[in-house]
Amino acid sequence: MPRLRKQSAQQRQRLTASRVNSYRERNPMDLLRNASALSTRRQNVDFREEERSRDRVYHRERRRSSFNRRVEQLRNTSQHAVRRQDENYRQFERERDSLSHQQHREDEAYRLMEQGRNTLQHAIRRQDDNYRSLERERDAVSHQQHREDESYRMVEQERNTLEHSIRRQDENYRHLERERDALSHQQHREDEAYRLMEQQRNTQEHSIRRQDENYRHLERERDAASHQQHREDEAYRLMEQQRNTQEHSIRRQDDNYRHLERERDAVSHQQHREDEAYRLMEQQRNTQEHSIRRQDDNYRHLERERDAIRHQQHREDESYRLIERQRNAIEHSIRRQDENYRYIERQRDALSHQQHRENENYRMQEQQRNTLEHSHRRQDDNYRYLEQQRNTIRRSHQRRTSRIQSSQQIHVRNCRVLIHRMNPVNRQNENARQAERIANVRQQLSPESRINVLEMDRARHRSRVFVVANFYFKLSMSLPCLSVIPFLNRSDGEGDLHIKSTTTIETKTVIGTNISVALFFMDDVEEVQNVPRRHLRDASNLFEVPNNQFVANFRVSKEVFRALLDMMEEKWVPGCRTTQIRPDLKLLLLLPKIGTPLANSDSPPYTQLVTAAV
Repeated sequence: MPRLRKQSAQQRQRLTASRVNSYRERNPMDLLRNASALSTRRQNVDFREEERSRDRVYHRERRRSSFNRRVEQLRNTSQHAVRRQDENYRQFERERDSLSHQQHREDEAYRLMEQGRNTLQHAIRRQDDNYRSLERERDAVSHQQHREDESYRMVEQERNTLEHSIRRQDENYRHLERERDALSHQQHREDEAYRLMEQQRNTQEHSIRRQDENYRHLERERDAASHQQHREDEAYRLMEQQRNTQEHSIRRQDDNYRHLERERDAVSHQQHREDEAYRLMEQQRNTQEHSIRRQDDNYRHLERERDAIRHQQHREDESYRLIERQRNAIEHSIRRQDENYRYIERQRDALSHQQHRENENYRMQEQQRNTLEHSHRRQDDNYRYLEQQRNTIRRSHQRRTSRIQSSQQIHVRNCRVLIHRMNPVNRQNENARQAERIANVRQQLSPESRINVLEMDRARHRSRVFVVANFYFKLSMSLPCLSVIPFLNRSDGEGDLHIKSTTTIETKTVIGTNISVALFFMDDVEEVQNVPRRHLRDASNLFEVPNNQFVANFRVSKEVFRALLDMMEEKWVPGCRTTQIRPDLKLLLLLPKIGTPLANSDSPPYTQLVTAAV
C-alpha cells in the first residue's frame, strides 16, 4: 500500500471548511439550528469576546496568503455593499467607525499616520475643479450649521485667533493681509448698507473694548499722539476747529449739556486759578479778547447797557457806593499825574461844559453857583489878592494881544494893498481916481496949499518905491534861482503876481511857480501869513531846486525833509477846502524859523509858528 503524503495545516483547514460547507448545504435545518444556538451563545459577553479573539486569530492566519486576502477583500466588499443598502446598518456602521476611530486616535502614531494619509488624499482630490467646488459648498453648508452652536463659534473664534497670530509673525503675510483688507474694504464700502453696518459694528466693538481701563488709557495716548502729528497741518487744524464748533453748537442745544458744561468749566477753572502763571495768562487773554470784541459797535453798546444795569443794582448798597467813591478818587489822582491825561480831561470838560451851556437852566444854575462860590472865596484876603493879580495879568495880556492883532491886521492890509497895486490896471484905476479926487480938492485950495500937497505926494511916492523895491529884494533873496517878473492875469477880474524862472536847473526850465512860494519863505512871514488863500495857489515843485541851495534855504537836505514829512504825516489835520495850504509848504516855512525867537512873545522860540503849521 502506497504511503500517504503529509498534508499541511492550511490544506487541512481548507479541507475541514469544505466538509463543513458541504454538510451545511446538505442539512439546512442543521444550519438554522446552529445559528439559533450561536445567537443564544452570543448573548453571553464572554462568549462574544472569545469569539472575537478566535476570529482575529483565524483572520490573521488566513491573511498571510495574498490570495486569501484578495478573496477576503472581494467577499467583504460585496457583503459590505449589500449590507449598506440598509439604513440602520449604515447608521450602526458610522457609530462603530466613529467609536473605533476615537479609540485609535488615542495613539500618537495613529494620529500622525492618519493626518499624513488624509493630507495626501485631499491633495490628490483637490486637483479636480469639481471636487474643489463641491468641497467649498459642503464646507460652507457645514460651517453654517455648526455655527448655530455657541460653543462651536467660541472654539472657531479661538482657533482662528491662534492661527492668525501665528501667521502674522511673518512680515510678508502681514503686508499681504493689509493690502487684501484694504482692497476688500474699499470694494465693500461702495455699498451704503455695508457702510452703515460697519459703523454699527465698529461702534459696538469700541464700546465693548472701552470697558477695559487699560484699553481706554492706550486709546487716549494713541489719539493724543495722532492728534499732535495731524495738527502740524494748517488745513487739518482749520477743519478740526470747524468740526468742533459745529459739534459744540449742536450739543449746546440741550439744556442738560449746557448745565453740565458750565459746572465742568467752573470746577476746572477753579482748579487752574490756583496757579499764579495761569491767572496771569488768563488776564492777558481776557484783555486781548476784550480789546478785539470792543472793535464792534454793537458789542460796546451791549457792554455799556450791561455795565449800567449791573452798576445800578450794585449802587443800591451803601457800602458799594462808598467803595466806589474811594476807588474813583484814587484812580483819578493816579491818572492826573500824567500831563496828557490832564490835558485830555480839560478838553473833555470844556466840551461837556460847552454842550451843557446850550441849556438856559444850566447857565442859570452855573451862574448862581459861581456867584455863590466867588462870594464865599472872596471872604479870604489871600484869594482877593491873588484875584487882583490875576486880573491885572489878564488885562495886560489882553491889551498886548489886541495890539499884536491890530498890528498884524495893518500889515495884512498893507500887503493886500501892495499885491492889489501890482496889477497895472488896478494902479491905473487907482491913480485915475486919486488924480480926480486931488483935482477936485486942488480946485478949492490956495496956491500955497497946492505947493504943500505936491511936496507930500513926492514924499509918498518915494516911500512907495522903496517898499516895492524892498519887497522884490527879499523875494529874490529867498529864491536866488528865480527872477521875479510880474505880469497880468485878468481872467477873473483880479491880478496875480507870478514868478517865471529864467534860470535853467539841471537842463530843465521851471515855469509857472506861484508867488505864494516866495511869500511863504520871506523873512517877514507875520506880514503875509493871513493873506487870503485864493492868492496863495501853488503849482511848483520845490524838490527841483539843487540840493546845496535847498540846504542853504531850509537847513536840511531833501532826504531829511522827506523823513520829517513822513513822521509828521499823522499830525496834519486833513483839510477839505480848495484853498488849503499843502503840508510840505507848511513844513518848509517852519524849518528856517526853528531856533529863532519870535518878536513880542513870551513863549519858547517860534512855538506859535509850530502850532500853526501843525
